[in-house]
Amino acid sequence: MIKILAINGSYRDDGITDQTVEALAQALVAAGAEIETILLREYPIEFCNNCRACTQQPGAEPGKCIHHDGMLELIDKIERADCYILASPTNFGSVTAIFKRFMERLAVYAYWSWDMKGPQYRKSQAPKKKALLVSSCAAPGILGRWLFGTDKQLKMAAKVIGAEIVGTLYGYDCQGTAPEAVGRCVGQDHKISGKAGVGISNSMKKKENSKKSGSVIITRQEHGISRKLMSPNALRVLYRLKDNGYVAYLVGGCVRDLLLGREPKDFDVVTNATPGEVKRAFRNCRLVGRRFRLAHLHFHEELIEVATFRSQAADEPESAAEEKRGRENRQRHPHMLKNDDGMILRDNVYGTPEEDALRRDFTVNALAYDIADFSIIDFTGGIADLNAGIIRTIGDAAVRFQEDPVRMLRAVRFAAKLGFTMADETRKALVSAAGTIVTASPPRLYEEMLKILLSGEAAKCCDLLRQTGLFAALFPFFSAWLDAESEGFPHTRFGEMLTCVDSRVQQGGTVSPPLLLALLFGEYLEEKAANFRANGAPWQQSIDAATAEFLGEVCPFVQIANRVGFALRDIIAQQMRLKQIPGRRPQVFIARKDFGDIIEYCRITHGDKKDVAGGLKWWVAEAAEQEPVPLPERSQESEAPPQKKKRRRRRKPHGVPPSTQ
Repeated sequence: MIKILAINGSYRDDGITDQTVEALAQALVAAGAEIETILLREYPIEFCNNCRACTQQPGAEPGKCIHHDGMLELIDKIERADCYILASPTNFGSVTAIFKRFMERLAVYAYWSWDMKGPQYRKSQAPKKKALLVSSCAAPGILGRWLFGTDKQLKMAAKVIGAEIVGTLYGYDCQGTAPEAVGRCVGQDHKISGKAGVGISNSMKKKENSKKSGSVIITRQEHGISRKLMSPNALRVLYRLKDNGYVAYLVGGCVRDLLLGREPKDFDVVTNATPGEVKRAFRNCRLVGRRFRLAHLHFHEELIEVATFRSQAADEPESAAEEKRGRENRQRHPHMLKNDDGMILRDNVYGTPEEDALRRDFTVNALAYDIADFSIIDFTGGIADLNAGIIRTIGDAAVRFQEDPVRMLRAVRFAAKLGFTMADETRKALVSAAGTIVTASPPRLYEEMLKILLSGEAAKCCDLLRQTGLFAALFPFFSAWLDAESEGFPHTRFGEMLTCVDSRVQQGGTVSPPLLLALLFGEYLEEKAANFRANGAPWQQSIDAATAEFLGEVCPFVQIANRVGFALRDIIAQQMRLKQIPGRRPQVFIARKDFGDIIEYCRITHGDKKDVAGGLKWWVAEAAEQEPVPLPERSQESEAPPQKKKRRRRRKPHGVPPSTQ
């Protein structure tokens, strides 16, 4: 079957040039040819740097360009094609700018060493392929051929790639002459046989056009992800791994967010290189993790996480001899280790890309972006769930939540953040396993709860947590207090504070962890402190006791760091100081690091009261007028190197006679 490559440099969809190429494609497919259409407006091609590095390499094969972009793939397609269709509308008397960019990158087909006066075409001695030229312009077809230089530019492009021109079509000239054009393009020296090929559409719909090992491949022309939206550091990592002979993909939430038109928070990379091989390839690499070994690549203000493809292989039973030998002499930990409940404790078994995708938590997070051909690979049906707005676990939901209980919190966060709904089987398994969330690591649960509460959708997340039973499992005492009433009134402040935090995060503001905890649990702490004061405890001691009791309730499940707990206590305790205007040494109070959090907590919780608002206004004005303390100037004596401290003589033990020397 003859392979035809159509390269279209038009600017807009369904223009005259696009319709002409489409008509030719239909005729060629009907004739039994296989045709592929490349839309340059959707293809990742960088500008030529005119460095002439590609022209210094002798031989008939195209030179190697310094750019790692879509032109590498396009050159490969040009080499494998039997015939070409080169198309571009007329723009200011010539081809379009994107077609000119493509022509500049065709410099790889020229050999021009520095000692030569002019270039030589690499394909000048090679057997000629055939090319059909297509163009259009506002003027009638015959005037367009005479007046403008589009035809000349298209002929130059065909000559450079070693093609013989068999005809030129302008606008709708192909109507009625498509069979003739097909005959000229195919010629008599090619035998068309077999089934008709299928042309590639320029539609942006995500469709299944290629399946390998159960995966769906979405080509660059069919998705809207541009590398301009990606982190430059992540691209550097991908290209270096690729240049070293490894397979490298972008995976996880970054691919999901790019497809949804959202800005990714971070970029994760997976590869078939082991952590040790990644460390040898990058000087800025640090290996971390016990449960699963990861490579952290440290860049300026950014961290790229690189993981190795994980395997689906579970622990296989050892033979009696191997088990005995392992008990007698085991020098290292097993690659995969689970506890009696099925939770994964260690997982360093490496596998294939498909196995790695099937090991991930949800289908929408299992999409991969291949840097080799800029395609998206879907192993688990994530594209369908992404279009339907569904959060679905990969495999048996009960088993996946058993392997890692934190996945239940991630399911809630993704559903609320993306506005998706959980699949029925996923939600049922989550509700059944909600009580097992406390078996996860308390520090890890704290980090995951921070992500939930600072996601900008904390109110929705907490509603889902309470509906599924996760909130009561993580905060049993606070949840019971929240469900009860105080003096006949429900506790509504918690929901109001969630809405306030969401509003600030969505507007680009920040909320420190101590202030976040104070806003959400402040009313609970104040009620505890009031009970202690009712029993005779002073103000500060009551706040200390209430905070200690609260941390004792929460930390066994969600471990709050000591420094955060102390800062939480100070925010609540210093509310009494705000009422003392000016009080003793107000400048010292304003100079506190947590002064801003103390003011914000009072403003958000009690700022609607006139007396409180007046006091806050005075403190804010006083803080604005207070001049920063200047740093002491260094004197000439201080600039001199410090004198070495005189060494203290060692005392002799009591009763030892002095030396006779």
